[in-house]
Amino acid sequence: MTPPRLQRPELAILAVLGALLALLLLAGGAYVYGKHQAARDRLEQIEPRHARLQGLLQSQDRLAAAAQRQTQLMAAYTHAPEQDVTQVGNGALQQLRNLLTQAGCQVLSSQVLPARDDVPDFDRIPISLRIEANPLALQTALAAIESSQPAMVVTSLSVQINGLMRAGAVPPLAATLSVSVLRRRA
Repeated sequence: MTPPRLQRPELAILAVLGALLALLLLAGGAYVYGKHQAARDRLEQIEPRHARLQGLLQSQDRLAAAAQRQTQLMAAYTHAPEQDVTQVGNGALQQLRNLLTQAGCQVLSSQVLPARDDVPDFDRIPISLRIEANPLALQTALAAIESSQPAMVVTSLSVQINGLMRAGAVPPLAATLSVSVLRRRA
């Protein structure tokens, strides 16, 4: 027995070509679908970043104003990095002595201590003072220190009555102050 022969071989060729074309179209469709899915996933990843950037662009004026305000506050509360640590310490000590004297306090001793780097990006310069004053003068001096610029921070205060208490008299006070000033590092 002989196998049957195709009577129309061109139909078989067309069928094979049609199947190959369909397979090619199916592979192309799968490729396009895969690329579409990858692009959609990438857009989902990028969308939050894009929204944040849009928010930053919309807030650009407010951010610039906040940066300018931050620069002003830095200048108001800290000493510039162009000044030497010793100059900053001595200048702050002189300013403290003037504030205390104007408030009616008597400065017994004062000392600028070595700068410390315990505050990130700043040198903290401690100053130690011993004073004598009546309670009102001490209160006035502390208020003046608080309102000084660049800022001076009283880190510790020890107050004792100096001498004997007399009836009806305001006792003099002896106080030890530790004050710190900040200098920005370059």
